[in-house]
Amino acid sequence: MPAARHYPIVFPSGCPSYPVAVLGTPGGLNRHVGRDGRWRRDAYVPGWLQRYPFVPMQAADGRWELGIDAASHRVVVGPVPGATSMPLFDASGMLSATARTAWQGCLQYLDALERTRRWIESLVHDCQLVERCAYARTHDGRMDRRSHPHQVIDIDAYRDLPHSRVLAWHRHGWTLPTSLQLASQHNWEDLRRAA
Repeated sequence: MPAARHYPIVFPSGCPSYPVAVLGTPGGLNRHVGRDGRWRRDAYVPGWLQRYPFVPMQAADGRWELGIDAASHRVVVGPVPGATSMPLFDASGMLSATARTAWQGCLQYLDALERTRRWIESLVHDCQLVERCAYARTHDGRMDRRSHPHQVIDIDAYRDLPHSRVLAWHRHGWTLPTSLQLASQHNWEDLRRAA
């Protein structure tokens, strides 16, 4: 969860299926993207954006396939004079190295989603997710709400887990994302300063 080094990681209220990175404040913009639409150099670009315009798509028979957002400005049909392009298929009609790399990225994304799904199930079962809002003190001393309601891990419930559950969490690799989510709450101040 490299995003946890840069952004507060929270769980949507009422639907804690997956963690989300908070990129801005209510009514605000993504503070990590410049006026030119490019991500700041020091900003972590979320994984699902890194693989865009490629997306994993599930076929009717349950198999996963490589999909592409054909409407993306990054996708062109045919050669573009003066532009460097990376074909999706080689001369024999097989996936090109570019497409194979995109497919591997989508498979890694699907694997991460499944691991995250199991982690969230354990969080909901073993710990409690508690409702929060982020607030910041304004220059005149008022408390100003800086986020929509969301959920975070209840640190007290996490600390009180029985040793047997902590060992099970460790074996499954869930202690690290839990610690990173908890530590990511320190990123609210950076987000406030960027506003």
